[in-house]
Amino acid sequence: MSISVIIPVGHKDHDFKLIDQIKDKFDNFEIILAASYQNNEVKKLEEKVDKFISIHNSTRAKALNSGAEVAKYDRLWFLHLDSNISLIDKIDFEKIDDEKINTFLLKFDDEKLKYNSIGANLRTKYLKLPFGDQSFIVEKKLFNFLGGFTEGLDKGEDHEFIWKSKT
Repeated sequence: MSISVIIPVGHKDHDFKLIDQIKDKFDNFEIILAASYQNNEVKKLEEKVDKFISIHNSTRAKALNSGAEVAKYDRLWFLHLDSNISLIDKIDFEKIDDEKINTFLLKFDDEKLKYNSIGANLRTKYLKLPFGDQSFIVEKKLFNFLGGFTEGLDKGEDHEFIWKSKT
């Protein structure tokens, strides 16, 4: 199973342990960092990942789209840097439906975000609305058909992307 993992990195991000977690846990996963050019810390990771994109005037949507554009695999996993993937196993990827946007339930390392993850997980499970682009898995063909993330939005690109998929 081959997957391109696209991780947007903002100018203030500095905790990069997710990179090692992915490398330790999964084989054959292409890791793409799409980073704000202002983040000097992330530049040290360029040799640890498969592709490194430095983006001027970056927004999260622009970073996610840039990563998708250079991804070599057909399955895209958009993943936030502060994600905790400890509960995700390779077998979970075998349950993915190629014709829809898939997600895993959220878990954060930051205890302050505990209630955010509970609410988002309930919404995902019962309403089938996986808002919070913490972790989206989608086939590149479907992603392109939907037009990717709308780069003109300062916030809420994940919400807008899900609503596009529902219409």
